[in-house]
Amino acid sequence: MARTKPRSDKVLTIRIPEKDLRRLEAFCILQEKTKTEVIRGFIRQLEVPETVELAEAITADQLSA
Repeated sequence: MARTKPRSDKVLTIRIPEKDLRRLEAFCILQEKTKTEVIRGFIRQLEVPETVELAEAITADQLSA
């Protein structure tokens, strides 16, 4: 599938147990999605207005420090 959006500029590296990785990979196969797509979807489900505003405020504070 062709990329339709510009490439993101942030990379996230995590360490997870082998069992969790296998579980994620199985879920991805069933959903016919990449690990990136699935994880982004999970993160987006966390969004509620208060959380987004707080995260943006914290990030802005950290960037200005």
